[in-house]
Amino acid sequence: MPYCLQYISPQMQHILQPAIENSHYSYRRLGCKIYDNAYIAPFYNWRISIGGVADNTKTAIVDSRNAEWEESFEPYKNAIPKVEHKVVLFIGVIIAGFGHCFTDDLRKLWFLHTKQCRELLDSGAEIVYTTDLNQNLPLYARQILQYAGIDISSARHIKELTQFDKIFVPDNSFYAQPFGRCYTIEYIDSIAAIKNSIASIPCLMDVSEKIYLSRSKFSQRPESRSEQGESVIEQQMNKIGYVSIIPEEYSFAEQIHLVSHCKYLATTEGSIAHIIVFCQPHCHVTLFCKARYLNFHQVALNQLANIDVTYVEAHHSLKMSKEIPWYGPFYLCITSYFEKYLGYRVPHIPYFLRISFWKYMRVVPRLLNKIFCLLKIDIRL
Repeated sequence: MPYCLQYISPQMQHILQPAIENSHYSYRRLGCKIYDNAYIAPFYNWRISIGGVADNTKTAIVDSRNAEWEESFEPYKNAIPKVEHKVVLFIGVIIAGFGHCFTDDLRKLWFLHTKQCRELLDSGAEIVYTTDLNQNLPLYARQILQYAGIDISSARHIKELTQFDKIFVPDNSFYAQPFGRCYTIEYIDSIAAIKNSIASIPCLMDVSEKIYLSRSKFSQRPESRSEQGESVIEQQMNKIGYVSIIPEEYSFAEQIHLVSHCKYLATTEGSIAHIIVFCQPHCHVTLFCKARYLNFHQVALNQLANIDVTYVEAHHSLKMSKEIPWYGPFYLCITSYFEKYLGYRVPHIPYFLRISFWKYMRVVPRLLNKIFCLLKIDIRL
């Protein structure tokens, strides 16, 4: 699986190199742990606790060690739980974010296909889960889980602190390491199950050889301030033959059909790019970096899909969060690296002369507020 890193900065190469040099395939043998008189806590806060399982001493069972969220029982230490004298099988905190639906959300599903699980369910055990923000799962998340082999409507969503007689917690087939996510053969089987389920669905869509997956519709929402500037990247990719596709305008099955039949795929790094796990081997994939940080999921998926990957830095995301860089905000724009990738110069105003950049930096609103204040005009920006 070749990587092309000639269109990113030395700093970004330094970030990516350890993740590329380490294999993300794990030979770990998976099992299932059992906790007596243990607790299941719902989501509380990304940086305080996403909830999960705690043992009978109210000590959190750290299940994932993901840098993206915190696992702690602290918010529930003094809470009075609901008590149920039942045996349950916990399949994890199900994340509604698109890319998580076929990565983190599949990590415990392998256990559902084991003899031990069948015996548990036959004896009356119940499948339970929690979700981020304690929200009901959107339709696309339920469909993806269905393709992976579980009808989530047959499981129970735990929304309040509950103590059970016994909780079974399967190990993860997709889990965190410092150099990126790792995956086991069981996770590969889960991805294969999704592919096989979708392959049986008739689809007569024409597929372009070159596809650009666009977040333009998502990022233009009034409530979205996480990124700006993708349009200039998309326009140039259109000029060199890439056809823009807005994923949310297609069903998940249609999205898989598109990416699994194209020869060239380009998109910005992040959740939207995780769908490359369904590409054909050696599909040429271009990933536009939105900031200088390691996307833990992407490097693992690149390896699993066995694609040819080119990274391109196309940003000046100077205001991104240092603690949680994947939250942004991101500022995409024409860079010398992008021009080198294209093979030609793109006429453009330097980013530091663009009003949009200073709006991104929040300098323009602060300056205007000062002016309005001096003029004694009451206005909120």
